[in-house]
Parts: sequence; C-alpha cells; structure tokens
Amino acid sequence: MTSVREIYNYINELFPFDTQESWDNSGLLIGSMEAGVNKAVLSLDITREVAEEAGRLGAGLVISHHPIIFNAIKNIPAESAVYAVAKNNLSAICAHTNLDMGKGGVNDELFRRLGLINKSPLSVAKSVSFKQVAVYVPSDYAETVYAAMSSAGAGEYDGYGGCAFFGSGKGRFVPQGGAKPFIGSIGETETVDETRITMLCAPRKLKAVISAMLEAHPYEVPSYEITDNHAVADKTPMGLIGRLPGEMTAEQFAAHVRDSLGLDAVKLYGSRKTIGKVGICSGSGGSMLGLAIAAGCDALVTGDVKHDAAISAIDSGIVVIDAGHYGTENIIIEPLRKMLAERFPEVEFVKAESGRMKYRTI
Repeated sequence: MTSVREIYNYINELFPFDTQESWDNSGLLIGSMEAGVNKAVLSLDITREVAEEAGRLGAGLVISHHPIIFNAIKNIPAESAVYAVAKNNLSAICAHTNLDMGKGGVNDELFRRLGLINKSPLSVAKSVSFKQVAVYVPSDYAETVYAAMSSAGAGEYDGYGGCAFFGSGKGRFVPQGGAKPFIGSIGETETVDETRITMLCAPRKLKAVISAMLEAHPYEVPSYEITDNHAVADKTPMGLIGRLPGEMTAEQFAAHVRDSLGLDAVKLYGSRKTIGKVGICSGSGGSMLGLAIAAGCDALVTGDVKHDAAISAIDSGIVVIDAGHYGTENIIIEPLRKMLAERFPEVEFVKAESGRMKYRTI
C-alpha cells in the first residue's frame, strides 16, 4: 500500500517544502508518515466539513493548500477541523507558499489560465546558487556515468539538458591494505586514463545526482567535487509578470479574468485605455502593487485587496483586478490532483465537494 511518506516525498519533489517562506507552516501537520493510503481528499482548506467528508469516503489522507495548523494551538475543541482530522484517523499534508511559488504551482496555473505569455518574476523570494559537480571516471566508463547523472537531473538549465564538460587526463593512486580496487593492485602505484565530467546541478537535485553517480561509477571510492556556482542561481519567484497576446480595455480584461477563473464576479479598481503587461500574485497580493507599478505593469491580478492598496492603484494609474483569495488559488487543486493520480494510480485522489467556498451575493 502507498504510504503517506511516498506521497509527501513526491509533493516535495515537485514543490520542495524547504522553499516555503520562513513564517509558513507547510508539511505533514497531522498523522504518520508510515500510514497507508488507498484514498486521499484534496481541498484548498481543511475545514471540519472537509475532514468529515474524507472520513465518510474512507480516505486516509487530506491534502490542502492552506495549513490546517498555522499558529500555536493551546486547545483542540471538538468542533475544530484539527479534532475532526484526528477523529477520522486522517493524516494531513499542507503545501502552502512552496506550492504558490513552485514550477507548475498556483501562480503558474494562474498565469496559464489567463493566457499570458513572456513569463518573468514579479519578485524573487529566494535565490540559491547552483552546484557544480565534477567527477573523475575511467575513460571507458565516462558515458555510463554521464548518462546516470543526466538522468538524475544534472546538466539541466534554461531549456537545455545534458550540459557537461569532458576533460581528459591521468589519474594516479596507490591501493592500500583492505581496499578492493576496481583497477590496480595493493601497494602498487596505478595510473589510469580518466575523464573529468563537470555538470551544473540545481540544489534540489544534488542528492539524486550524487546517488546516481556513485551507483554508476566503477570505483570503490570515486573522486568527486561539489562547489557553488555563483554565476547561476535557482530563483524562486513570488508573483509573475506576463503579457496578453492582444491588448484589452480594463473592462474587457476584468471580464477575461472572471471567465478564465470560472468566477461569478471580480472587483475592478482603476481605469486604463489598454492593458498589455500584467502582474499576477495568487492569494493576498495587494502588497505587490508597488512592485507591479515599478515593473511597468498595466494591471495586477490578485486577491484580498485592501482599501489603501485600491486607492494607491487608482492614484497610480494601474488597474487592479481583485479575483479573491479563493478564486486565485482554488485553481491549483484539480491540477495537483491529476499530478498525484498519475504518479500513484493505485490511490484514488478526490477533490472535496465540501471544499467549495460558500457565500451568497445579495
């Protein structure tokens, strides 16, 4: 049976939990990594109703965007969502800001839904240097080791894959007592034609690349180096900038956002003759307004826009579309469900019916 740990590890592979903001609380928040899962329920939030629905469906896991535990808990009332999760013997995995910012995450999905092109970051939340991995291999085995490292993700950068530098030279070593050398004899100096393979590696893929290299390398004790490459960085964007394929008026664009996200209505602040360059930030992104203005955006699409941000937008001549916190984030639940269902076909992944935002426009 598939375990919570396996599902957690896959989400971590897609949207690394260590990229979450320092104030966030993403991860396995309730339950056991070793628990088995036949069915899992996904929702933007884990409410008491969602937990009860998961229990009725016989699920062993709930997966949400918003953390079910965010601040310190001093008691757990019977009517709380945390109590309902525990009562129904559920584990809870929450992927919040790591899912917002990750490739294929919430902002990417918002970008895709709005049909924007020419993607770039609105802001960079984190920048971590790539690693440079260099390994010395007997030349006859260079292609084998290179293929293993490439398959694990080394050499991938900016639309290219398998990028590497091969250099030839002589390796020299003396096997000592207790060693079991692949080449050479104990106590005798051995000189071997070797190839140095140097490859870039994204930080999150380093562990897998080193493991693959060691597995493919013929030597008992391979020689390799890992250094930081400060010329190349793994940048985590907070918000995105894109362009509409064709310009729209403010009213046309507001209707486009509403329809693209399947909403009944959106709020439109400000007016402008044409909109082409657009900033987006899922959730509560009113604080990104200054960055959008500085980047020359004609409009910002986000949710939970406060009154002062709306006034600033009107005064600054930028259009702000408030599509709501729910409207700009719930769009990720179905794509995430599909990713997990494809990876774990033996597990049934279900989008919670009770996870829909309930309100009335009067």
